[in-house]
Amino acid sequence: MTSDSSSISVGLVELNVGDLYINNLQVNSVSIDSNSVIKVNNGAGEVNIRGSAFNSVTRTGSGNGGAINAELNGGSKLTIKDQCSFTSCSCINGNGGAIYTSLSSSSSGSISIIGSASTFSSCAVSSTSGHGGAIYLDLASGTETQYDLTGASYSTTIDTLNNAQYGKNLFIKAANLRSAVPIGDSTRIKLGALNPETDFYKLMGYDGANTLAIPLYYVYTAVISDIYHVNNGAGSYTIGSGYDNTFCGHYGWPCLTIGYAIDLSGSASEKKVGIITGYKLSESVGLTKTGIQISNSLTSTGDTSISASILLIESAGKLLVTNGPVQFNYISFSINTNAGSGYVITGSTSSTKISIDNCLMIMTSDSSSISVGLVELNVGDLYINNLQVNSVSIDSNSVIK
Repeated sequence: MTSDSSSISVGLVELNVGDLYINNLQVNSVSIDSNSVIKVNNGAGEVNIRGSAFNSVTRTGSGNGGAINAELNGGSKLTIKDQCSFTSCSCINGNGGAIYTSLSSSSSGSISIIGSASTFSSCAVSSTSGHGGAIYLDLASGTETQYDLTGASYSTTIDTLNNAQYGKNLFIKAANLRSAVPIGDSTRIKLGALNPETDFYKLMGYDGANTLAIPLYYVYTAVISDIYHVNNGAGSYTIGSGYDNTFCGHYGWPCLTIGYAIDLSGSASEKKVGIITGYKLSESVGLTKTGIQISNSLTSTGDTSISASILLIESAGKLLVTNGPVQFNYISFSINTNAGSGYVITGSTSSTKISIDNCLMIMTSDSSSISVGLVELNVGDLYINNLQVNSVSIDSNSVIK
């Protein structure tokens, strides 16, 4: 810029057709209103950027991508390689502080950051509404696998971290996020993720039209021991809160409802649900499938435990068993005074088989009585082993009926 006191309205290069090759470009201290430094439009061919540096680049107006905005279709390709650097690149009112790239449906093109590491540091978008502090990818149906970020290196230094509301380093909006981010360590490498990843806000994405920001760690990592965890929902977006979505079930990214967690087990003979302690059950849940196991959670490190998880029974919270076997293991049923009358667990068909092992029944408050017993069996089989019932006062019901 001729003057460093204000912004300009013009970027460096826009490509509509043909190819673009850039070597050792240096861009320093540029503030552009509503444009990127490099703009690649639908219809362009191959764009190769090598050994270049983008320092203190700010897009002040509307739009996406501070340094690069590439909207690719057909065979268009964007390749960044050989130690490019993106430092303090920002997009004030859009996504992708350094790079924004979209691949349109039926495109055979790609976005690649490969070769010797290209670095991203101090890049940012709005911390209240922006996605992809360094990189934002928008992958239409059929293009979900057409990217490679193995050469992307995101700063881990406290003073130069990238920042965004979601996806501080990378955000992927994919028509099918599972196709874009399959399970396995090869995917972690393809994303440029750390091993292990510790800040789950760094790499995030959307699955199709769903606007729940999903930490990519829980997409490329399998649910441990096929135990699908549930937790309560938080008042505002929180990683660790319960959300029903295709990728939930991890201890750190649990589902919201028991029924959804069971469904994620698909046709597995054992459908395992882990209750994160303090989970509130305030609605009735029908347990209609075979092989359901409801137990305590794994630990935060993925280990098994013999510490019972507290399941809070409130309002209309009931478990209605119409098939079997259904097993409860290491659960502390804590019953609130506002729980509706009847029984927490009810077996009502001839195929019912209920096992209660290593469980407790307690009252949430010891100041008054409750109106609900633990289990009622109308038909079927009931097996109880090592059940403790402590300091319980029930109005008009037994513990077992």
